[in-house]
Amino acid sequence: MIYVTHDQKEAMTLSDKIAVMDKGIILQYASPIKINNKPNSKKVATFVGNGIVLEKEMSYM
Repeated sequence: MIYVTHDQKEAMTLSDKIAVMDKGIILQYASPIKINNKPNSKKVATFVGNGIVLEKEMSYM
């Protein structure tokens, strides 16, 4: 069954899998826990989170 909603709380509560979309493109398709804990992009993180994204610089020795 496919259920379409714009209510994030409802989607996180009722779903086994969620598709986060932007302009008709699926940005991430995963379980609510994975989307919340490991968003695959900054756009997904700011959409499902509280808007805080920490930038970090990687350095290799």
